[in-house]
Amino acid sequence: MKKTDIPGAAFAWICVAAGVSLLLAEQPDSIPSWLDTIPPEITIMPQEKYQREIFHISLEADEVATILFGINSAKNLEVYRRPISITTEGKITVYFRGEDDFGNTSPLDSMGYVLDRRAPQLRYSPEPGRYSRKITVRLLSDEPVQFFFHRGRDDVSGKPVSDSLTVAEWLEGFFSAVDKAGNRTISDSVRYIVDTTKIRITCSPSGGIFNEFEDIAVSVSPDADIYYTFDPSAPADWFDAYEEPVTLSYGLNVLRYFARTPDGAESEIYRAKYVVDTIPPTVRFDFREGTVTDTVALGTRERASIWYTLDGKVPTPQSIPYTGPVVVRKTGRSIIRARARDRAGNISPPFDWEQKYDTIPPVVSLSHHDGLYATAINVEIGSNEKARIYYTLDGTEPTDESFLYNGPLSLTKQGKTVLACFGVDMAGNASAVVRAAYTIDTEPPVVQARIEQNIEKNIFSVDLYADEPVKIFYERGGKIPTLSSPRYSGDITMRGGEMLKYFAVDSAGNRSPVRLMEDLRRPMVAASPGGGIFNRKLKIGFVTNITSSVKWRLLPDTAFRTYGDSVLISRQGTHSLEYYSVTPDGMQSPFHRNEYVVDWTSPQVTVTLRRGIDDSVSVFFNCSENATIYYTTDGTSPLFSQSVRMAGNKFLSSQDRISVKRRNDIRLSFYAEDIAGNQSGLSIYDLSKPRVTPNVPSGTDRVYNRFLTISFNTLDDRSQIYYSHHGNTPTVDSTLYSQPITLLRSDTLVAFVMDASGFKGDLDTFIYHIDLPPSARFTVSPDTVFSREIAVFDAAATVDQETVFENLFFRWDFDGDGAFDTEFENKGTHEHVFTAGGLYAVTLEVRDEAGRIGTSTRNVGVHELCPAGMRYVIDRTGRSFCIDTYEWPNVQNKKPET
Repeated sequence: MKKTDIPGAAFAWICVAAGVSLLLAEQPDSIPSWLDTIPPEITIMPQEKYQREIFHISLEADEVATILFGINSAKNLEVYRRPISITTEGKITVYFRGEDDFGNTSPLDSMGYVLDRRAPQLRYSPEPGRYSRKITVRLLSDEPVQFFFHRGRDDVSGKPVSDSLTVAEWLEGFFSAVDKAGNRTISDSVRYIVDTTKIRITCSPSGGIFNEFEDIAVSVSPDADIYYTFDPSAPADWFDAYEEPVTLSYGLNVLRYFARTPDGAESEIYRAKYVVDTIPPTVRFDFREGTVTDTVALGTRERASIWYTLDGKVPTPQSIPYTGPVVVRKTGRSIIRARARDRAGNISPPFDWEQKYDTIPPVVSLSHHDGLYATAINVEIGSNEKARIYYTLDGTEPTDESFLYNGPLSLTKQGKTVLACFGVDMAGNASAVVRAAYTIDTEPPVVQARIEQNIEKNIFSVDLYADEPVKIFYERGGKIPTLSSPRYSGDITMRGGEMLKYFAVDSAGNRSPVRLMEDLRRPMVAASPGGGIFNRKLKIGFVTNITSSVKWRLLPDTAFRTYGDSVLISRQGTHSLEYYSVTPDGMQSPFHRNEYVVDWTSPQVTVTLRRGIDDSVSVFFNCSENATIYYTTDGTSPLFSQSVRMAGNKFLSSQDRISVKRRNDIRLSFYAEDIAGNQSGLSIYDLSKPRVTPNVPSGTDRVYNRFLTISFNTLDDRSQIYYSHHGNTPTVDSTLYSQPITLLRSDTLVAFVMDASGFKGDLDTFIYHIDLPPSARFTVSPDTVFSREIAVFDAAATVDQETVFENLFFRWDFDGDGAFDTEFENKGTHEHVFTAGGLYAVTLEVRDEAGRIGTSTRNVGVHELCPAGMRYVIDRTGRSFCIDTYEWPNVQNKKPET
C-alpha cells in the first residue's frame, strides 16, 4: 500500500511496538514496502519570471509536508503559511524546500522573479525632420526591449523592428518599446523626410592660420537661413542665426555651421578650423663651445621658419634659411642675426648673437699733425692691424655710419677742417677717437680802414681791420710801408688832409697789397645815427666838415634829394641810405651808404624734439629770425632766474640745439630776443618721461565681473603707444595702439610710449583679472517628460572660464516659484519627478569658486498619459489637457465638423 494509506497515529504505534525492532532485527538488509523514503515535490506559482503588477507567490506540496522559504537568501528559512505578497519593484529570488512527516526533505530549490511596473524609456536619434541624405534612425531604451513600428495609433500590434532603421525616402508613424514584463511605451508621431536636393554652403575663408582678426563670411545656395556657433559641443538648436560676417577671436576657433531652407530641409553641420595668432615667435639659441669652432643652434618654441645672416646685415626672407646648427670659426668676431616667421606670418623681433674672439682695439695714426698750412695737404690714416676706419670732417663724433676711409684725404678747403676718426678691427673692437684740426690758408688777407669821425673838431679815429688774424704795418703820408714799419696795435688818430698807407700779413705768411686811405683830404659828411638795428621809428640828420650841401636818397629811389630838416624812416624792414656832400666849388665827398634795420616785431620760435643719446632729448629751436634763446630747465622763469642759459645767436643764427637729460620733473622754459631787442612770449615744455595711463584701474587685487574696454592715454598727443598681451615685452614691432582694447578674459598688458622726439618711455604693466559668472546651460532627458516618472536634468553644458566644471556648485528650482528646491551641491545632474502635467519654468543656478552666480531658465513641458486617440497639449500659459488627435469625428485626413 502507499504511504498515504496508513494513518499517522497507527504508524506511530507501529514504530514504538517491540515487534518492529524484532522484525527489523530479523531482516536487516530489506526496507519494508510501507516505509516512505520519497521527499515531497514543491510547486511554486506563478511560473512567469517577469511580472508587471503586484503579485502573490504560492507554494504547494504533493503530500502533507512542511514548506520552508526565504526571500533573496537561503539562510534562516521561514515556514510557509500563506501566499507571499510582492510589492517592491526589482529582482527577487525565492528559495524553498519541503519536509514530509517521515523526515524526507526535498532539495533546496529557487525561483527568480522580476517585478517591473515601469514602462521602458524610448528614445530615437536623430530627431524627426527633413534630411538631405539617407539616414539611419537608432532606437534606444534604458532596458532590454522589443521595438515596434506602428503606422498609426490604431495599429495596436505594430511591426517588430530592429534598433536601427534606414530611411531612404520617408518614414511616418509611431515607435513603441515593450520590455520583458510587457510594459509598453509609445512615442509621439514621428516623420522623417529625406530630401536629396543639394544645399551648397560655403565659408570664406574656409579655414587656416591668420595673424590678424579675420572676418568670416558664410553663403548658401539655394536661398536658406544659416546658423553657426563657435561652441564645439552646442546642439544645433543653440546655434546663432547668421546675419553678417563674424570676427574671429584670438586662439583656436572651431566654426560649426549649417543651412535650413524655408521648407525645413537642413544641410549637414560643417566644421571649419581657424587659428588667430598675433604673437610673433621668439628666436632662441643654444651655444656649444668647441676647440677650433663653436656651434650655435637656433630655434623657436612654436613651428616657424628661420633665416639668418653672418655679415651683420638685417636678415630678410631672401637670407640664408636655417636648416641646422651654424658653425663659426673662433677668429675675430662672429655675428649671427636672425628672424623667424611662424605659420600665421608673424615675424619675430630681430635676434642678434655676437661673439668676440679678439678684445684688443686697433691703434689709429695720422700722417699730418694738426696746425696751419699755406697749401693743400693729403692726410693719410693708418692702423696697426686690418681695420675699417670711419671719419668725419666737420668735427662731429664719428660712428659706424660715418664716411669709410679708403684712401688719402685731400684737404683743400680754405679755413679750418676738424678730422675725427676711429678704427674697428675684424672682431668689432673700436679704437679711441683721434682728432686733428687743419687750417688751410692760401689767400692773402683783406684789410680795410674804418673811420670814426668828429667832423666838427676835425679829429678822426682810423681803425684798421682784416677778415682774419693778421699783423698790419702802416706809414703816414706817401711813404710805402714795409715789415719794418710801425705795426698797427690800435686806433690811429689823424686830422683832415692826412693820408695813410698799410698792408697785412696773416698767420700763414700771405701778404695783402698795399692800400691807400686818402679820405681825410676830401669833403666829409656823416649821418646820425650812423646805421644799425633799431626797434623804433628813426629821424636821421647829417654833419659835414666844411660848408657843403648834402645829397641823399633811400633805395630804391633813384633820384638824390637835397637835405633840409631830417630823413624819416617809419616802416619796418631794411633801409639803405646813400648820401654824399658837395662843396660850392664842386668838390664832392666820398659816397656813403648806411644800412638801417627797423624791426619792432617779436621773433617767433618753433620747437622740435628728437631722441638724444642715452636718456636725453634733443631740443631744436627754430626762430623766425636771428635770435638768442634764454632758457631754464628747472621750472623757473628765464626772465629773472639765476640759472638761465643761452642758445642761438641774435647776430649770426636763427637755429640752435640743446640736449636735456630726462627726469620725471623736467620743465623747459624759454623766450627769444632778436638783435633789435624784441622778445617773444614765454613758452614752457614738459620733458618728463612719457608714461601710459589706462582708463580702467589695474592691479592684482582688483577683480572685474564684466568684459573690459581699455583705453590708453598719454600727455603728449603726438606720442605713439606700443603694447602686447599676456605679459610679453613689447617692442616697436609690437601692436601700435590705435583704438580701445577689448578684454574677454584675464590678461596682462605691457605698454610703453614713444614720444615725438623718438624717446622710449619705461615699460608699464597693467594686470586685469576678469572673473565672469558661469554660463549656465542644462538639458533634460528623456526628450518627452511624463508626470510621476523620473526626469534627469544635466548641467554638463555649463561653462566657466575661471573654474573647472568639477568645482562648480548647482541648485535647481523645478516649479518656477522662485524658491529653489535643492541646496547647492557639487554635482551637475539631478533627478526630479513632476507630480502633474503642465508647463514648468525650470531654473538652474550655478556658483563658481569666487561665489559668482549664473542662471539659466527654460520651459519644460510635462505630459500626462491620455486615452487612445487623444494627445496631450500644453499651451503657452501652462494650461494642459487631453484632446482628440484629429477632433470629431476623429478620423485622420477628414475635415473636422466641430
